[in-house]
Amino acid sequence: MFVKEQDVALHTREQVMAHINHDVLVNICFICGIYLAIGVLAATIRKGMPELQSLLRWMVAFAAYLYIGAAIFPYLEQFHEVEDRAEVRQLLTSVRGNLTEEAFSQVEQAFGGPGWERTTTTDLNWTFDGAAFFAFTLMTTIGYGSFCPKTHAGRLMTICYAPFGIAIAAITYVKLAEQVLSLVESVAFSLMHVDPLKVAFDAFDVDDSGGLSREELTLMVEELGARLTPLEFEGLLVSAVEAQGGALIATGSPLPAIILGDERQLPLREGQCMEIITLCGFAAALKQRPDLKKKVLSRSLEVWRWTFAFVLFGAMLVMSTLLSMWSEEWGWLESTYFTVVTFTTIGLGDATPSIAQVGWNKR
Repeated sequence: MFVKEQDVALHTREQVMAHINHDVLVNICFICGIYLAIGVLAATIRKGMPELQSLLRWMVAFAAYLYIGAAIFPYLEQFHEVEDRAEVRQLLTSVRGNLTEEAFSQVEQAFGGPGWERTTTTDLNWTFDGAAFFAFTLMTTIGYGSFCPKTHAGRLMTICYAPFGIAIAAITYVKLAEQVLSLVESVAFSLMHVDPLKVAFDAFDVDDSGGLSREELTLMVEELGARLTPLEFEGLLVSAVEAQGGALIATGSPLPAIILGDERQLPLREGQCMEIITLCGFAAALKQRPDLKKKVLSRSLEVWRWTFAFVLFGAMLVMSTLLSMWSEEWGWLESTYFTVVTFTTIGLGDATPSIAQVGWNKR
């Protein structure tokens, strides 16, 4: 995958095992160097960024699990692949003299095209990089089917490997999508000069008064399903009012009354408190409860997020299509078809990247 190797024909089990050992060892050493660099990067991430730290851990787990599969599958499948190709080579040799050039070409194409029978290291499927590609298609459920395990051991390994890999990939993708979408949101809001908290504040300001009353704040908490005790809710109000320059006075009621920074006292009834929370207080209160802030932004920015998600998905499709046209030398229709089938994890297998077309899979 990472290191160009010498093209050598493999015939015996000893040759196959020696090649696998060298292939796996070289690539694992290279990967360990990459992990060391990632570890240094992780150490520099601030502790105040738990989401990013969590994503980095899951990405490392994803890569580690993928390369475990890449290191194991060649031991289970490569020698069988060499034997299989040797049998086909004998078959093609025995029938070639009895067929015309055109007929033999059709037979050869039925096996996968010219070079199907070659057993050189660059033509085999079950090398380290080929196995890594196969493991990736398992974990992401794409499943191109360009090549698959033929031995009982390889199929048993697939049965045990796939479920855990799919779970790891799903969690990693969700966390990655959240971080990428969050980054896109930050950039987009910055360019548009939009304050996400202001959008959220206005969304819960039902009466458009420019402030949140106790009733509106209560309704917000209920809509979000936030679990706040009465004491925690009152603490939220106090944090908000203190941040916007308010002060507390006793009224004889069970709850404290509030005087705003401009010394405007709010009308109170016995046993009731009518606080008005400004945007400044709203931001300060949510800063005390990151979990609540995440729910507030998620709910109020839902339309924005769906818009950004579709735009981001469209941009990724376009870039991937252009990349396929350049790297695979396909037309725009075939490239778009391949990109959509891959991104949706359908993986029909009639169009596969060149890494999956080594040996007999070249078309």
